[in-house]
Amino acid sequence: LSRKEQYRMAVLQAQTELLEQEANAKKTSRSDEADDEEQEDGGGDDESLQAIRYSGMLRKKKEDHGMFEDPYKTMCMATLDDGILTLKMIVNGEVTDSQEMYNLGDGWKLIIRDDKKDRFSLIRSSGSSSEPTQITLKAENRMEGEAWIEKLTETARWFGECIRQVNAAHEQQEEQSRPQTKKGEQCGIGMVLRQTKDGLIVIKLAPGAPAAASNQIELEDILLKVDGKAVSTAEEAAECILGDKGSEVSERRRSEKEQSGGIAMEEARRKGGGEREGSLHEGRGGVGSKWRGEERRGGWCRAAMRGMGVLTIPLSDSLVVPTSSWRQEGDAAAFLVSHLLLSPSFRPSISFSSLFSCFPVYCSEPPVLQVKFPVRLIRGKV
Repeated sequence: LSRKEQYRMAVLQAQTELLEQEANAKKTSRSDEADDEEQEDGGGDDESLQAIRYSGMLRKKKEDHGMFEDPYKTMCMATLDDGILTLKMIVNGEVTDSQEMYNLGDGWKLIIRDDKKDRFSLIRSSGSSSEPTQITLKAENRMEGEAWIEKLTETARWFGECIRQVNAAHEQQEEQSRPQTKKGEQCGIGMVLRQTKDGLIVIKLAPGAPAAASNQIELEDILLKVDGKAVSTAEEAAECILGDKGSEVSERRRSEKEQSGGIAMEEARRKGGGEREGSLHEGRGGVGSKWRGEERRGGWCRAAMRGMGVLTIPLSDSLVVPTSSWRQEGDAAAFLVSHLLLSPSFRPSISFSSLFSCFPVYCSEPPVLQVKFPVRLIRGKV
């Protein structure tokens, strides 16, 4: 069966099950109506006590997925009924008996990603350990994802829980109530983050809030640690940053103030056709850069930037490093290339806005790369 046919069959099966559940619930409620009327003195319908029901296809993220593995390959038929989220695994287009159940009233909180409307996470602090428990789910499209978020938000309000949108790109976040604890009111520090491939980037600081008042956090900083704990996702940041009102939180971030560095090409041009290569270790999330001199092009140098465009350069006091040292052993620093500074004599064969375009570039002289401060140190051969 095709993926679309599998999805349609699973949805029909879940809808049938939900209709059967609703029919059984109506029969039970009718049989108890007489007893309820005798026990109740009066009053009307209370919408806050009405259970919320919804069903559809969701994909559950595998947190420990491999580098080339699809993290959302696990398909589930999800049913939300009376505050219980049930995930039934789908194998070969059929809903199996294997299922997971989550009681949303048991401390679960909804984390909404503003940049990707088709996915969301549920997190809570586990009673058995200090590590948070979380699940990340993805709908088949944005519309379905928004529908799930709406139903889960209604369910959270039904339980009297607080929904906090951490990764928001809006200028103002909605004020939402949060239950009081013995230690006091739970709050953040007035900092809005955006989750990217480079990490959690600060995109907004609320005026007068603790983050802005500290004068230590700037826009476009990348959040690395909170209270000594490394954070890489919006969910992890939310779990660490939110705390008792008046309490302190320490953060470590990387400033993105840019520095310019030139890459010398004299040796590659002299030899013509020579090839030098530098690359990050496999599995570190980076790819290499290759510079090649070609005699028939007058000794032009070719820079083949692939993937995210991470350039590996030997660690040095100066950012100007000759390519002849690229094969030496020692420490290496990974620099994130952000822009290519064009000189008057620079004539690229393919026009592009930045090296993020991942196109090959031909130049008649060493290009000057706009690089950012070292992301990490990698020991070993370059």
